[in-house]
Amino acid sequence: MQAPWQTFKLSRTLYPTPEESVNAAPRNRLPFGQIIWRALSLPLLSHTIPGTLRRVTAPVASILDSQLLSDVTILEWGEFISVPTCGRLLADMGADVIKLEPPDGDIARKAPPFIRSKGGPEASALFQHLNMGKRGITLDISSTKDLAKLHTLLNTVDVLVEGQRPALMEALGLDHAGLRKRHPQLNVVSVTPFGKTGPRRDWHGADIVIWAMSGIATAHPRFVPKPGMQPLAMPGYAADTLAGYYASSAVMAALVRRWRTGEPSLADLSALDLLLSILHVRIAGYDYEGKVIPRVGETPPSRTVPWGLYPCKDGYVGLFVVQDAQWQGLIRAMGKPDWALTPLFAGYNGRAEHGPELTALLKTWLDAHTMLDIYERCMANDVPSCAIVPFKDVERNPQLLARKAWEVVRHPRLGKLPVLRPPYRWAGQRWSPKRFAPRLGEHNKAILGAGT
Repeated sequence: MQAPWQTFKLSRTLYPTPEESVNAAPRNRLPFGQIIWRALSLPLLSHTIPGTLRRVTAPVASILDSQLLSDVTILEWGEFISVPTCGRLLADMGADVIKLEPPDGDIARKAPPFIRSKGGPEASALFQHLNMGKRGITLDISSTKDLAKLHTLLNTVDVLVEGQRPALMEALGLDHAGLRKRHPQLNVVSVTPFGKTGPRRDWHGADIVIWAMSGIATAHPRFVPKPGMQPLAMPGYAADTLAGYYASSAVMAALVRRWRTGEPSLADLSALDLLLSILHVRIAGYDYEGKVIPRVGETPPSRTVPWGLYPCKDGYVGLFVVQDAQWQGLIRAMGKPDWALTPLFAGYNGRAEHGPELTALLKTWLDAHTMLDIYERCMANDVPSCAIVPFKDVERNPQLLARKAWEVVRHPRLGKLPVLRPPYRWAGQRWSPKRFAPRLGEHNKAILGAGT
């Protein structure tokens, strides 16, 4: 079957696949000002000495260095998804992110799929994606010697982003109170499943656990083929990923506060709390009115017709027609068939009262058209709609290709890799990863000193 995006008349030059887009990308070269600045090691000086010197040197650094957070050092201490996601976002904005791993490595190093089926601690596609642009060190925090090295390192960084259990941090003297006492200028963002307080603060909370406990599982998917269908989890570690994004916002807020006032911040982020924040419509409906908004399939909510996901010639489309103007747009998109012009369907109430008849007639048109054809017709007539695109066809979406969502780079051991770029584009800047995900303990000597 032809991928839906292939029906577009695309120039292969303008819209290559990620693999086709870059074979030998030009090497990034530092502007002359950056070379001089880094040669003088002034950014390192501004990292190490807080207060007045930082505020004097940072504006100069931002002028000479094009990346937003190039004078910021982050220590990332957390495994798998949430904390590394935060670190990746900050690294993409130019921060020097130091990834702290246990001696046997982040568990994400062992997570499939593996690039080109190669084994080894660097071949995990997930690990490469989440940890690109970082430097990496290893420490055994249970060792008094390594714990001392950690404290030394904390004296030189701007922000600690950590995802350890609160009880462990307290036992090590690294809870918020202990860190404030020993490292008074350090910003700390803690990312845990349930937060630093409460009866479940030390419980293990994998992504699916948080997802289920938040209530979202009973509301997902939004569209179901029949009422009473079992709850389903979101794909892609959604809770952990969102926690990483929220944590990066907390880091930015802490840096702004530090810049404006000279005062550090301690942030306690709970993945469970943040999931409630994205359920605002359902939470508000229940809190204020005691109503649970049901999941829907082809049975529309509030009698709205057509509203939902419908099968078509080659897949599924979504149609969400509420206003009369949108209904008129759908009539135009369908070519003004006689059945759609009947007064029975002219208003909202008429479409609601005759919903089954309307849906049956609509299906005859949907069955004769492809999802992309329906979507394009609806968009041209201002009808809220969507094409349910198979995952395998996403990378050929011309919108993503036009925005160069992927950058193809060459890894010294894994070969060419399509790397997903950050979702934002900074005016006047061309993004490129600073480095690949670190090898286990790759920067121990450079960061921790000889003998490590």
